[in-house]
Amino acid sequence: MIVINLSKSLKIIIGIVAVACIAALLIGAAIEYSSAGTTADEIVAEVNGDPITATEFNRVLGQQRASVIDYFKRTYGANFDEDFWHTDYNGEVPVDTARNWALEEAVKIKIQLNLAKSNGIIQGTSYTDLLTEMAKENERRRMALQAGEAVYGPTKFDESTFVEFYMSRLLIKLKERLSEKTLITTDEQLKQHYEKVKDALYRLEDNVRFYRISVSYMEGELRGGSEQQQKAKDLLNAIKLDLEQGKEAYGAIKEHQAANAAHEIQISEELFNNETARMYFKSQPELYAVLTEHTEADPVSTVINDYMNGQYVLARIIAREPNGYKRFEDQKGNIREHFNNALFEAYVSKLINEAELNIL
Repeated sequence: MIVINLSKSLKIIIGIVAVACIAALLIGAAIEYSSAGTTADEIVAEVNGDPITATEFNRVLGQQRASVIDYFKRTYGANFDEDFWHTDYNGEVPVDTARNWALEEAVKIKIQLNLAKSNGIIQGTSYTDLLTEMAKENERRRMALQAGEAVYGPTKFDESTFVEFYMSRLLIKLKERLSEKTLITTDEQLKQHYEKVKDALYRLEDNVRFYRISVSYMEGELRGGSEQQQKAKDLLNAIKLDLEQGKEAYGAIKEHQAANAAHEIQISEELFNNETARMYFKSQPELYAVLTEHTEADPVSTVINDYMNGQYVLARIIAREPNGYKRFEDQKGNIREHFNNALFEAYVSKLINEAELNIL
């Protein structure tokens, strides 16, 4: 976990500025780690005059650790070692990225809290107000437990667990309130949104007929050793090559079965569609991915290790037919929620871009 205090000797007064692009501004903000010099209640920044304390900033900063490590591993192949946080990766330094992301998140949270306050959902936006709400929630849970009532989640929150819970509930109420008076949507807007997102969200699984071909590497009730597994894999790869060269599935299998009597080759014709997709997704996720991605132009899958069943598997697509989309009328509630979420995020982004940020 990254823990910081903001040393006054290392701060740069940026002043109140219009944040047309927060990311660009934050890169220039010299907020440094220090072991002393800043109290938990000290104000380190202001958003439209509303303070962000060192405690609030440190909490958000600690949440960036895993994301920053993952980003630098994926982007630069970085190793997480003792030099990681201060190593320059093509102009990006992890410690600076963590600070920048943390300040962006802290600003966003403060904007959301102020929006909730202006809409009459909460009374205050300070960290003290949040701790007051935590005390109320913990007391409510204590009383519920005492009365023998069900309590979902922790019986008592601490600061780290309460913030996410509090913000999650607050944002639900805020989105509902804004959808009633500020972000009002019409049926026509929902239909337009449906057309934009239906391929990604509401498309039914295609009807796919395919051959499922498998070679077991089980020896009785036990999995075979590495040599047994490799032989089964090589056999299925040989069948795969024949299929890619245009051989008919049953014919190719017959030839290979005759030459490899020690390994039984199984083939079945199966149907993947909207009704069977869940079953494939749960029991054979790699095969599910193949069946949703491969087309008749690229009909033969890679060889998949179905370890749970002790076999190698491949699929050969026979035919694929589009199955249409979930109907707008049936999905209207989901479409409205998705559209409202998009409107809300855009609205908050607009408020962030229009905000005045003062780093102290």
